[in-house]
Amino acid sequence: MHVIERITRPEHDKLRVDITVDDPKTYTRTWSGFRELEFEPNWHITEMICEDNITFNDYKNQGKEQ
Repeated sequence: MHVIERITRPEHDKLRVDITVDDPKTYTRTWSGFRELEFEPNWHITEMICEDNITFNDYKNQGKEQ
């Protein structure tokens, strides 16, 4: 399986996620799709680390006394 995910910000208040999946063992052809998200004024966006899906601050503070 080969998955490509592209996240772009076409406008200041919009986010676009494009995904392409290629898995010849499961699908007869490559398929793709997208989703567009509009930011809400009250959203708090945090950076995420893919490993264990923890926030950057959690990652940065690992092993430190709080």
